[in-house]
Amino acid sequence: MELDEMRMLWQDGQRDIYKKLRVNLHSLDEIQRQKMKSNLLPLRRTRITESVLHLVAIGVLVLSLVNNFSSAPYLIATGSLLAFYIMLLSNSIQQVRLIRRIDYGKDILSIQKSITALQVHSATFLRLLFLFLPAILGWPMIVSKFIQDYNINGLAFMDLSKSLSGNWWQVQLIATLVWMPVCIWLFIKVSPKNIEDPWVRSVVAKTMGRKVVQSMEYLKELGQ
Repeated sequence: MELDEMRMLWQDGQRDIYKKLRVNLHSLDEIQRQKMKSNLLPLRRTRITESVLHLVAIGVLVLSLVNNFSSAPYLIATGSLLAFYIMLLSNSIQQVRLIRRIDYGKDILSIQKSITALQVHSATFLRLLFLFLPAILGWPMIVSKFIQDYNINGLAFMDLSKSLSGNWWQVQLIATLVWMPVCIWLFIKVSPKNIEDPWVRSVVAKTMGRKVVQSMEYLKELGQ
């Protein structure tokens, strides 16, 4: 009888241990979910703010394009920047959608997969940014022309057109020809297959964060 009682006490103790383990594991999962959610909410707000700023930039560029449609240099420079900001806007909206689609009620592994997809998207976007770097060189003159077209005297100090005596497009063309090979090289080199290179890791970590580095390492393992 004593042996049966001891066996029952042992079984009851085991059940209590398993129950406590399940409660502890559930609590740990809930803590991880809340941590992931709290980390992503600031990113979502940042991307929404960026979307608004990109829309403002697109509005300025569209107005500039309409006012200077007959000028080939302005048309090319503004068109390139417009494509660049449309890409930025698209990226911000896509990341907001990816964050909103994350179901925090699912298991931790599913949530981590969704976050990895978000980080992979960031890594791909970083590579595309390099190709558009020469287009950014057109901003100073486009802003200068915008100030002239709408007589914004309060921003006259930002008008750089006089200092270049109308030769800005030649300067930009030379700069684009010089920088484009470098940008193409960066686009090729900053990829998952080269993520083990120290300088590639440094560039990705400083621009997109270490989590994106880990995602690129994951892509390399998959052979993508």
